[in-house]
Amino acid sequence: MADHGTDFKSRNKVMRERIEAMRVIWTQTRPEFHGEFVRFGPMMSWPKPVQKPHPPVLLGGNGPNTLKRVVRYADGWMPNRGDIVGRIPELHRLAEETGRGPVPVTAYGSEGGGAAEIERYLDAGVERMIYYVPADGRDAALRKLEHWTELVQPYAEPVAARAAM
Repeated sequence: MADHGTDFKSRNKVMRERIEAMRVIWTQTRPEFHGEFVRFGPMMSWPKPVQKPHPPVLLGGNGPNTLKRVVRYADGWMPNRGDIVGRIPELHRLAEETGRGPVPVTAYGSEGGGAAEIERYLDAGVERMIYYVPADGRDAALRKLEHWTELVQPYAEPVAARAAM
């Protein structure tokens, strides 16, 4: 972390401030920001994001205080390991306590998880799953994409139907 110019002890404060600054840049015509770690005067940045008010900020990780940070300043949670399903009720409780609506959860699907894993995550409230595609060349990538497409197809229609409502 120090090699990237961030002190380990202040990493979460730096991250939060950078996210706040990005949101200002994304949403204001002449943004400026004056924080402890991020400072800039009036500037211009174009084009602005198509997503309104801005692209969702997904906070990763699964440490002891991650969910508090997610509820405080992120648009979703994207845990990278650990007990995901078991922590979703905690996420919902923290969001409710702060008067916030539901917080979307994105999870990584595992190679051998299959439909059972998808069902378990859906039942727990996971909104989106991400699968890795190998960097082993075009043919291997296409085979894996076909595999993932076949696996998720039964779940695609209900999600699309819910989104249309």
